[in-house]
Amino acid sequence: MEKKLRTPFKWTGGKRQLLPILHPLVPMSYRRYIEPFAGGAALFFSLAPEKAVIGDINETLMLTYKVIRDECEDLLQHLSVHQNQEAYYYAVRDLDRLPLYDRMSNVEKASRFLFLNKTGYGGLYRINKKGQVNVPFGRYKKVNIVNEKVIRKASEYLNGEHISLMKADFLTTAEQAKEGDFVYLDPPYYFGSDRNFAAYAPRFTLYDHIRLKRMFSQLNDRGCYVVLSNSDTQAIRELYNEFHIQPVEVTRLVNRDTNKRKGSGELLIMNDRLWREKQTESSCVDE
Repeated sequence: MEKKLRTPFKWTGGKRQLLPILHPLVPMSYRRYIEPFAGGAALFFSLAPEKAVIGDINETLMLTYKVIRDECEDLLQHLSVHQNQEAYYYAVRDLDRLPLYDRMSNVEKASRFLFLNKTGYGGLYRINKKGQVNVPFGRYKKVNIVNEKVIRKASEYLNGEHISLMKADFLTTAEQAKEGDFVYLDPPYYFGSDRNFAAYAPRFTLYDHIRLKRMFSQLNDRGCYVVLSNSDTQAIRELYNEFHIQPVEVTRLVNRDTNKRKGSGELLIMNDRLWREKQTESSCVDE
């Protein structure tokens, strides 16, 4: 399965590296694609399905998706003025400390978000207790801030009649799923000891992981195809032990020093309907 489009975002924990592993897990045919934890949505863009629902609770991220879709030319014009320079970066980053931020247009906010996303450290999105971005400058020598070709193609695709964008909790987005839909779940990962849940972000708690597992089971019962990504820990293995778990190794690209980038264990978890389809495909290939 060839990659059709590229994501406009640089996203920590994004699935660009996992695409060669994820693509074979996509059902041969499905009614609609649904992704409740969109982030950079690398799988979504690589598949470019005709029908899709993309959601995320991050308000600025989803606003940026909508600006890419609806105000592409204005956005490209705003992006062209940014500079990959440290003092300029911190001046733009700290706009959300000022009353001025609330008066900025959607295009200006989306332009700022993409600029910080490309020039901040590691594609991180991190905020303090006041909701202010606190990611340090990335110090990258070459950065394609405008990325015109990718943004234009993403805008054209997002304008498709059956592509929906939602700023919502993952449960609200997943509630859209019906029998035959393909749901990809890429939540904030669990990190910590095998006996405790630790939040990747302060807002994603033990309770949220439990809600997610319950929803996974409901989607399974509903007749959806479901794949979930998470960290390879004993806690996640136990939580999803009735489903079908595939461990994978991924090298994360957050560290500036390439020699210090280490592989991390992750899990891809398939529900029953998807697993049966993939087993049937394997049997046909073997024959």
